[in-house]
Amino acid sequence: MKKIKKLLIANRGEIACRIIKTCQKIGISTVAVYSDIDRGSLFMKMADEAINIGQHGLETYLDQERIIAAAKKVNACAIHPGYGFLSENASFMSRCKAEDIIFIGPSSEAITAMGSKITARELCEKIGTPVIPGFAVKNETVEELALKAENIGFPVLIKASAGGGGIGIFMVNDKSAFAETLESARKKSMAIYGDDSLLVEKCLKSVRHVEFQILGDTHGNIIHCFERECSVQRRHQKMVEESPSPVMNDALRKTMGEAAVSVARAVNYTNAGTVEFVLDDNGQFYFLEMNTRLQVEHPVTEAVTGLDLVGMQIKIAEGEPLGVKQKDLAINGHAIECRIYAEDPENNFIPSSGRIHLWKEPSGIRIDSGIESSSEISINFDPMLAKFISHADNRSDAIRIMNYALKNSVALGIATNIDFISDFLMNEIYYSGAVKTDYFDSSFSTIPARDYSPEEINSLLAASVIIRIGDHDTTDCESSWKGKYHSSRHLSLRIHGKDYTVGLVKKNKNSFQAEIEKNILDISITEKSDRYIILSVNGWQSKFSYHASEDKIFLHSANTGHQTITELSRFDSMDFQLNRKEACEAPMDGVVSSIKVREGDSVEKGQVVIAIESMKMESLVYSDKTGTVKEIFIRQGDYVKKGSILLDITMENN
Repeated sequence: MKKIKKLLIANRGEIACRIIKTCQKIGISTVAVYSDIDRGSLFMKMADEAINIGQHGLETYLDQERIIAAAKKVNACAIHPGYGFLSENASFMSRCKAEDIIFIGPSSEAITAMGSKITARELCEKIGTPVIPGFAVKNETVEELALKAENIGFPVLIKASAGGGGIGIFMVNDKSAFAETLESARKKSMAIYGDDSLLVEKCLKSVRHVEFQILGDTHGNIIHCFERECSVQRRHQKMVEESPSPVMNDALRKTMGEAAVSVARAVNYTNAGTVEFVLDDNGQFYFLEMNTRLQVEHPVTEAVTGLDLVGMQIKIAEGEPLGVKQKDLAINGHAIECRIYAEDPENNFIPSSGRIHLWKEPSGIRIDSGIESSSEISINFDPMLAKFISHADNRSDAIRIMNYALKNSVALGIATNIDFISDFLMNEIYYSGAVKTDYFDSSFSTIPARDYSPEEINSLLAASVIIRIGDHDTTDCESSWKGKYHSSRHLSLRIHGKDYTVGLVKKNKNSFQAEIEKNILDISITEKSDRYIILSVNGWQSKFSYHASEDKIFLHSANTGHQTITELSRFDSMDFQLNRKEACEAPMDGVVSSIKVREGDSVEKGQVVIAIESMKMESLVYSDKTGTVKEIFIRQGDYVKKGSILLDITMENN
């Protein structure tokens, strides 16, 4: 087998970056393929070369013809499919072989055998590996199939035989819903996979998802690299994985590991793969499926074994023997992986797209990521942004390290699950190792709202107002009618559904005073850049990463997590109008051309008080009440934004 000198990666994002890192380490040139949506992405920058293969999203990376043509154009002798997309496509592997391109993965025969849940189940039954009670949907009537489902016991899962990764699974809780769900599953399976073959299995609740990493070479050697616990799932999608499993013992590990190797050997498996099982409280395990590719969660195995699984994949594809025997492997410590998703846990985990204005990775752990600050998160792909992997001598230390890393990671601009996962790891249900696969879909219902202390709210509001207007205020302003004074600005801000009016006075370069709901706060700035601010509020220092957009201020600190503060104008907040009913606001962005009144003056409703120039036109600001000018917050020549507080007018008592 020839040595690989240049490798094309038929994938994108995080996994493309991960593959590139290993290739750089072992001296292999890399080529990225990309669609127009991904132009300028991190994986493109990391690769030695990049070639455009289409304008669109998902379908671009599924286009076998274009990917093969790209590999030939750049003289790449191998293709790594990553995971997803074409990684488990037998026809793509065959195409590569026909073009004399090395496919980094198993044979097409193994992919075909394990790509069908029905075929894989039948193979396991043949070799004696326990399978979940169930049956393949064949030529029986719907009534006959419903009766068979009733015999194994509801609830049952109807699975697309060609499906994977939690997609194409449909639950049926009772016999009355079986026929309708069966028809729906058949249609969706055909639409997604082009195959309407279905498998019905008993839904085993309150079980664990435990999988074994497999490696096989072309010399007949097959080993397992121990287990990964993947029970933290939501809607069949994994969220947190770890190795070793909290409930594993040596005897069970040996039995399950040997079963996994037997499954792989039954299809003459080569390269990296994963045999997945469910495990009940009695120690009984059942075959679930085999994934004939690299898994998303492979880093936890790498952490506890010291192996580079991507490097092993390449070595196997080049025809080299594994170079390691089962007896040579040992588990070193404990590793945890958290998947960082672009989703909003506070809004039923809906996907979140848009620009990440600021992405800051924590230190002390491994990060597998495909994003950076300014990355655009598209609706066209999986919501996973990155993977955080901690490794320590024991599980409790690995949890603590991961929690600290999550609290010190920054993703501003879109919603993510970072804070949610951080809180979950410290929950007793996870900390004790008691989570089962049904936890988030049964026991877990809503996310309890976190209580923020008044001091935390004050620090968030203080940081927001300093970021927005602190640099634009001056000290010792001159006025012909009041002498020297400190200029004051006000903002209306919304946080956690509550509106606040914040008044800010700049005392000197790094010292301010703020008024929030009649509370006076002393604020001092230790350091400020365009990405972070360190400030003390009444002697309590906090450090915030931030990004300010037109009407949003995104903040993060290790203590408060990720926060989005909305800046309001009179048109956004009735509460603000009520709270500041004595204030006069700028109706537009512009420059104050003249001030028609002084503090202490009496004014009538409808009287001109200020003139603002914008786009070479002067607009007049009128008092909307009869009263007395209490305070003026601006000077002639000041630039003001729409909604800025210009002056206070105290209404006369009726």
